[in-house]
Amino acid sequence: MYKIRRKKCIAALCVAVQMNLTEEEKKKRVWVKKWREDRNKFGHMPLLNELRLNFPDDFKNYLRMDPDTFKILLNLISPIISKQNTKLRESISAEERLMATLRYLATGRSFEDLKFSTGISSSALCQIIPETCKALYQVLKKEYMKVSHLHLPDNSETDKNLNFVFLGDEAFSLHENFLKPFPQRDLTYEKRIYNYRLSRARNVSENAFGLLSARFRILHTAIHMTNPQNITYVVLAICALHNFLIKRKTLYATLRSFDQEDVLTHELQQGEWRNVTTQLENLETSLQKNVSVAAKTNREKYMEYFNKEGQVPWQDAMLKKGKS
Repeated sequence: MYKIRRKKCIAALCVAVQMNLTEEEKKKRVWVKKWREDRNKFGHMPLLNELRLNFPDDFKNYLRMDPDTFKILLNLISPIISKQNTKLRESISAEERLMATLRYLATGRSFEDLKFSTGISSSALCQIIPETCKALYQVLKKEYMKVSHLHLPDNSETDKNLNFVFLGDEAFSLHENFLKPFPQRDLTYEKRIYNYRLSRARNVSENAFGLLSARFRILHTAIHMTNPQNITYVVLAICALHNFLIKRKTLYATLRSFDQEDVLTHELQQGEWRNVTTQLENLETSLQKNVSVAAKTNREKYMEYFNKEGQVPWQDAMLKKGKS
């Protein structure tokens, strides 16, 4: 009899605990549901609507584009990212999806952090942002990312039969189609000329990457996504957006945004993108061994060209100023 009574007491206690836990879980679920359902009240949408109507400059700073440009982009992408409402809940609108994605790209904030300003759960953002980045690339690539494959022309198309090349710094390996500077040790005058000319040419790509990273701060932090393909779409979306915004001729970029060379002194005047407090980190220097003869020969040919028929009148003066 005692054992039966004891079992009944234990069973009753378990039921009471379970009921208590169930009530707590319900409260938790209700709180989360209310918070997410009221994202039009607690999220950033009311703020953005206010900025769009009365403070367009702040709107541009928040999403990296003006309201008119955002509207054009939203019309392009809405057919792809819009979802249907269900009987249980209203779907997250295409506008909210695009705004959350643009804010993520602009700031590099984590999904856990971004959920408080968007009113969208971090688990939903994990799906929404990669999907929207993919859609951005799809709608923009035809007009703003036309080059999908690089085919270097034959060197017979150049005056001196020099290879067409890419340019990089010490972090990359020397290749017959890739130029890098000579090491700083044991530099001859001719090698210094070559290094100066290479650095001057590389400034074009540094301007592009510098502005890109200044506008889209996600490039300053690790992109925490489990699927590498999603990271690829993030990068592609940024590049497509960059070209889209440049060609829209908005204030996304002005002449002052870029490094420029003074036409009289040939000194470099730094662009506004360098005012960003956090610069991109340099890659580690490549410790390349067994460089091919063809790669070395190609660099020697460019060095000879820059010192002879390909020289520019001011390069000697720039070396006297320590540019090499």
